[in-house]
Amino acid sequence: MKLSATTLKYLAIIAMTLDHIAYGFIPSDSIAYNIMRFIGRITAPIMTYFIVEGFRHTQDRKKYLTRMVCFACLAQFPYLLLFPSAANFNILFGFCLVLIVLIAFEFKHFTLIDKILLTTVCFIASLFVEYQCYTLIWGLIFYIFKNKGLTTQIMMFAVWIVSALIGLYLFNNNFNFYQTGILLTIPLLSFYNGKRGGGNSFINKWVFYGFYPLHMLILSLIKNLIN
Repeated sequence: MKLSATTLKYLAIIAMTLDHIAYGFIPSDSIAYNIMRFIGRITAPIMTYFIVEGFRHTQDRKKYLTRMVCFACLAQFPYLLLFPSAANFNILFGFCLVLIVLIAFEFKHFTLIDKILLTTVCFIASLFVEYQCYTLIWGLIFYIFKNKGLTTQIMMFAVWIVSALIGLYLFNNNFNFYQTGILLTIPLLSFYNGKRGGGNSFINKWVFYGFYPLHMLILSLIKNLIN
């Protein structure tokens, strides 16, 4: 079985929706809650992978980053409505940091020191973003091994993920089993066929950008109506 980029992205946004429904409406001690959040762990790494792929193939990286920044800002209000206790910025800002670092890596006028300093600043900034530095680390793994093939990218990602999960389990008292759902990303990405996929590319493109803030706004409104 092979999956296109479009199919994987739609699977990711479905998983994200289940995750957010569980967070907003289902008791945290229920089986359904843990299953839905387990499935939801695939979204961030899959989208991070395609952020890197998009960076590699886009014809205008500045426009790509600008678009991501605009939607990150647009999504912040719905994000805080759905997650009122969140003291950070939504994950699209994490994707922005990934793009900034990758752009810096390939900017010919930057010295090695410039690149190290900017990457350090982005890592510090990522501490205030959902998933913290994880998306930035994943993005760097996918980028650094981009010329080694998908298998190597997935293998290095898997090594990091397993190590991180072990570390969280041993040293984090708040470790939840559903976090291991991120391991589902490994087989899913291994099915990627390297193709964009069918359908209207314009519609697909804007669905992936617009769905994130829109679904959080709708869920938060429903939650407020119920309460």
